[in-house]
Amino acid sequence: MSALLLDGALLHYEAWGRGQPLVLLHGWLGSWRYWMRTMEALSSDYRAYSFDFWGFGDSAKVKPRYNIVSYVRLLDDFLAEMGIENTALVGHSVGGVVAMILASRRPERVQRLVLVDTPLQPGAIHGRLRSFSNPLASQLFWRPETDTTMRRLLGGFRISHEEVDSEAVKTDPDAITETMRSLAGVSLEDELRRVQVPVLAVFGGNDPLVNVSQAAAIENLCPHARAIVLDQSRHFPMLEEPAKFHRLLRDFLVEQENLESIQVKEMWHRRTH
Repeated sequence: MSALLLDGALLHYEAWGRGQPLVLLHGWLGSWRYWMRTMEALSSDYRAYSFDFWGFGDSAKVKPRYNIVSYVRLLDDFLAEMGIENTALVGHSVGGVVAMILASRRPERVQRLVLVDTPLQPGAIHGRLRSFSNPLASQLFWRPETDTTMRRLLGGFRISHEEVDSEAVKTDPDAITETMRSLAGVSLEDELRRVQVPVLAVFGGNDPLVNVSQAAAIENLCPHARAIVLDQSRHFPMLEEPAKFHRLLRDFLVEQENLESIQVKEMWHRRTH
């Protein structure tokens, strides 16, 4: 476990591999941990970093910092602390929102951008999750026991990945509520229009939290974006179809193929008999 102090609070992060820097950002459910397989898959080419946002995983629970602007600042500060001048970013769900905004506002920081199940429009987020931006609705759902609250949320969306389950219970529920509320103050479509680097968007075709329509929305708004839908995935394609997901990342980040040529390729398996 690695940690550093940023603005007087403890930030937990992990690093893996050798090579160019790569930063992976988690979403509303879980922590850095569900990126472990991805970090390993790219470890021969990248020094991959992933950290827990404020209120998640093993990072400090500091409620005034539970908002999108604060998370973008946290990402920028983390890069500065690590001595990373510019990097590729991979963001999942709200992590994708944070990555997109940094690419929009600090273009010198970002080389390439991968958005995974990232919403552009509030209406694309499942109503149960979106309702947490309403203080009364969130009070009716949340219970004092964080474990109970998060297990109810995961169960409601039929999410049962060990990498997610074991870490999601560490989440301060207010971190979900406050970040969801803060989305209302940001025009994500305008942010995406300002992004100038190549963008790969990957969506689970059966995602219960973010509507797959966002894949087409990203391509329509960003002329240098390529959207891919993994039909057998739900909200965690890095866990549900890891071979395909990691091949897409490698084609985009390592091989830097033309956007038009990036597609899901047939996976060949070695015979064992």
